[in-house]
Amino acid sequence: MSKLRIKVSQFVYGDLARPDSWFAKYVEPINRMYSESHGYEYIVERLDTVRQDRHGNWEKVNHIKRNLTDCDYLFFIDADACFYCHQIAIHEDIVDILLLDTLFLLPVSAVSEKHRWLSSEPSCNAGVILVKNTELSHSILSEWDHITDMQGLEHLRWEWPLEEKAFNSHIIPKYEQLIQPHPDYYMLHSTFGYFVRHIWGGCGFDRKATFRQIYHSSLMERNRKLWAQLYERDDYSIARDPAE
Repeated sequence: MSKLRIKVSQFVYGDLARPDSWFAKYVEPINRMYSESHGYEYIVERLDTVRQDRHGNWEKVNHIKRNLTDCDYLFFIDADACFYCHQIAIHEDIVDILLLDTLFLLPVSAVSEKHRWLSSEPSCNAGVILVKNTELSHSILSEWDHITDMQGLEHLRWEWPLEEKAFNSHIIPKYEQLIQPHPDYYMLHSTFGYFVRHIWGGCGFDRKATFRQIYHSSLMERNRKLWAQLYERDDYSIARDPAE
């Protein structure tokens, strides 16, 4: 169990906030089990409304800022991401690689992985973010959230990839020494990630089918057995969903 106070958080809105969504059926149970196995607090926010003047993905920034309290670190993951290997611990395997002044740790983006041998600076994917709880972190998050209100930057309200583009183009250049890209693309990102699997929109995979497959996989069954042993439970086996 972690001696650090770590939160794992996600938010959903719209159809994904429904109790019959693929998030509620597959992603949330997987991530809750992972968090409980390591003694992390797991938070899911279901938002009834989002700002109408910009894309709902921007709610991520306020969600992180709102929940970055009473903890040492917050590990945010998008609604279309889940923990795959539950033996990897955030407090041991992720926090320990942080450089001294790092406040934000993110994976490199899929574009950067594809062009990793080019000399251009890598961009980060904002679907998985580890944030250290400091006043400066809160200040940076507030600055990130208000980028769309700045004159000349209103296009970032709807221009894909939205908050990620704003982070890469405006936050990283200003706070480069405080932001650390994770050196291993397949650790925190990727549809084939071995710690976090991120089945992002447009990746070519059906998210419901993919998460259902992960949920019923032999690896996840092994994760459930370990979780049951930890909590001295004998009801680790999952019931097959009605669709089967």
